[in-house]
Amino acid sequence: MEENSDRYVLVLEDRSETKSPTDPGRLSVISGQDEKGKIKTVEPTEENRAAFLVFNLNSAA
Repeated sequence: MEENSDRYVLVLEDRSETKSPTDPGRLSVISGQDEKGKIKTVEPTEENRAAFLVFNLNSAA
C-alpha cells in the first residue's frame, strides 16, 4: 500500500453488536451514497480499495 498523507477515507465502527465496551466493533469504509442520500459502505480490504470514497487534503470542497 502506498503512503500518501494527503488522502483520507472515512472509517465507521459499528458497535451495535459488541458484547462489552472493550470489544472492537465492525469496521467499514464509506464508498459513496445512493440516490436517497443513504451512505454506502464496503469492508476495509485491499480488494475494495478502489471503491473507497477518498478525500484529498488540499482539494476544494
